[in-house]
Amino acid sequence: MDNYFTELVNLNSLSESFNDSLQGLKRSFRFSRAKQADFLRAFAGPMTVGKQPIEICEHIRKHGSTIQKEVATLILASLEEGGGIASAMEGWIDPVSLSALKATEEAGSEVFVRALERIADALEVSSQGRAKIIKLAIYPSIILIATIAIMIYPVGPVIESLKLMIHGKSDPTLDSMTSLIEFYVHWLWLAALIGIGLFIGYRWYMANSISSFRHRIDQIPIFSGYRLSIASKFISTFALLKEFGMPASRIFNILKDSGNNYQRYHATLAQFNLGEGAISEVDAMDTGLLDDSQIATLHLYASADDDQLIAAMNKAADVVGKSISKRSTYAAYLVALLIGGWAFYNVIMIVSVLVGFNPKDHMQIGV
Repeated sequence: MDNYFTELVNLNSLSESFNDSLQGLKRSFRFSRAKQADFLRAFAGPMTVGKQPIEICEHIRKHGSTIQKEVATLILASLEEGGGIASAMEGWIDPVSLSALKATEEAGSEVFVRALERIADALEVSSQGRAKIIKLAIYPSIILIATIAIMIYPVGPVIESLKLMIHGKSDPTLDSMTSLIEFYVHWLWLAALIGIGLFIGYRWYMANSISSFRHRIDQIPIFSGYRLSIASKFISTFALLKEFGMPASRIFNILKDSGNNYQRYHATLAQFNLGEGAISEVDAMDTGLLDDSQIATLHLYASADDDQLIAAMNKAADVVGKSISKRSTYAAYLVALLIGGWAFYNVIMIVSVLVGFNPKDHMQIGV
């Protein structure tokens, strides 16, 4: 009986975790990073001229977008119940940014406004990579979908009619077209599901694995993009919180309690290094997340005053961000090229059948 209840609790826990993941995906789709940045700026701007959060929420509820109104309503309800702004945004922005906002909200409105602006800037930069891929891939994707639809209907029935005209004789062009159409009709959905599953599995592995094999993968340039994105978020958040006077131990603790397992591992390791007598927070950060060259550059400022070290950290985060942006551009062109090539192949196949195929070539006198 105890085992039954234990299994039931585990199933309920898995079900809740799955539902939370679906809810997170839905929110991330509706409230993209670019929209998050716009919302945070919509809050920070009026606060810089002395407007109260409740007044700002009321304004956004009247004049903001649908998703902004929804988030503003949650914040307003939290404020009316004596809660905070950041806590009401839980689940709507990434955990690292949320933790930073919670920590700075406690430090006062001026600090909180600066944090809102800085995090909004970081979110906008991070959203540009995905935007590039979507922008470059959208038109080839439309063409690809259109060519597949045309191949299935009306080209599909035309192929069958042509086969009847040549009395079922074999023709390489028609046979290739038939095989391709059968793949699109019967197997394309499965190939798409497998592709989506592989992508989700890869992202999950990169976000959760801390194995030695994962460490070796991180050293391969083509697979180091995820590590760099976490490194940029890690170091920029550290610089932001350090700018507001937080000690390194507390910052590492905030980073350790937020984000995915991969980030938590590096934050925990940095906190451990600091507790083991690391000379500076830069030494503590030498966990493999940042490149050796970046650690070496930060070492030059480790003994300087905090302002210079913070500036060096922000510069390092910018360098990593530019590297990620360049990778995103290459990835966007590659995706667009692959999709465009696929669509072009479909067009060539359609033209070869509708223009280049002649049934008379397969007919014999007296047949």
